[in-house]
Amino acid sequence: MSDDGLRDALVQIEEAAGIGRPIGGAKLPDAIRFFRVLTLLRDAVCPRLTDLAAAADGRSGDLVVVLADLIVATVGKVPVPAATVARAIVGIGADRFCANPAALVETPPE
Repeated sequence: MSDDGLRDALVQIEEAAGIGRPIGGAKLPDAIRFFRVLTLLRDAVCPRLTDLAAAADGRSGDLVVVLADLIVATVGKVPVPAATVARAIVGIGADRFCANPAALVETPPE
């Protein structure tokens, strides 16, 4: 994962959700390290994707706001990390995130 802000946001969401860090987590690839956080987010976002997209009226900025609100409602009071993660989800495409949540943190091949 190249974005330290996204990584920090996932750490904060992990803590807010009460998900314990895996033993030796600092040495794991981010896709494995944040597996439970990504799964929690996928389970919250993906079943509601059609409704979220309709609420956003097709505008990506609105979709970020709606996703961030859903993440805050799911996890707790983490508005800045929720917005960071919501922007990242919209950035890679919500459909892609739903198909493979690890895509959010995977480093693209060079």
